[in-house]
Amino acid sequence: IDLIGFISFTTSVSLILLSLTYASYPNSAGISSALALAGIVMLIFFALWELRFPSPALDLRIFRIWQFSGGVIAQPPYAIAFGASTVLLVIYLEIIRGLSPSATGLLLIPYELSFLVFGVAGGRLSDRYGYAPVALVGLALSSASLYLMSRLSVDTPLQAAIIYMLLLGMGTGLFTTPNASSIVMSTPPERRGVASSMRTISFNVGFAISLNLSILVMTQFIPYSIASKLITEDYSGLGDIAGNIRILSIALSRTFKVQSTIMAAAMLFSFSRLGKPDFLKLPEVKGS
Repeated sequence: IDLIGFISFTTSVSLILLSLTYASYPNSAGISSALALAGIVMLIFFALWELRFPSPALDLRIFRIWQFSGGVIAQPPYAIAFGASTVLLVIYLEIIRGLSPSATGLLLIPYELSFLVFGVAGGRLSDRYGYAPVALVGLALSSASLYLMSRLSVDTPLQAAIIYMLLLGMGTGLFTTPNASSIVMSTPPERRGVASSMRTISFNVGFAISLNLSILVMTQFIPYSIASKLITEDYSGLGDIAGNIRILSIALSRTFKVQSTIMAAAMLFSFSRLGKPDFLKLPEVKGS
């Protein structure tokens, strides 16, 4: 059992996630940087250890398979762009448009339904046309919908907002299933458990960054204390910002634009995987 590899990898990921958490706090740059550096050092140690250990917890040779590597690398930017989108939509609907929580929940149902339907459709389409083309279309739709959301204002018809949410659900659904399948199915059967774990970890890291990044972008326009409350959906004591809808609209617009750009960046990795899936047969690892 690769106990050292397991401990070093878990520690490195935990330190990096802690650094991202502290990065969103004011006056915590020193702690955040120290945790990030420690996490990176531990990650390097983990990689060196895995390359030498006869029965590694993570066979790093699977990164030679570009269908796997490209899919894993595309996960963090996708998660960064996708992670805070629902929270930002809730802020728009409840704070800027003044809707009740129940009305907001009802308006989000079409987004959830489109994500579900096109998640299933994405799997079917990828069986016919391949993983990469369907995932690429999904990322393009997601990026376009996030850009459209950056144009939402207090005067935008709710019908338009619903259409944008439907597009986001379609895009994220079309990307999620094919990308997950390509990551797992491009690796040898004995490595698919590890491949699935890497996909989950890369998504979780990106998701954690998403919330912190949203706060950092919004603090360019509104105080940190208010931005953090909005992201955590704590709307108590927001009288000042609620009275200045224009500033909050600008903050949300800029955040959606940043998310759209990051989502577009993920398209590069899906584009690079166009073609036949690479099912590379790796040699057996002792003890696997």
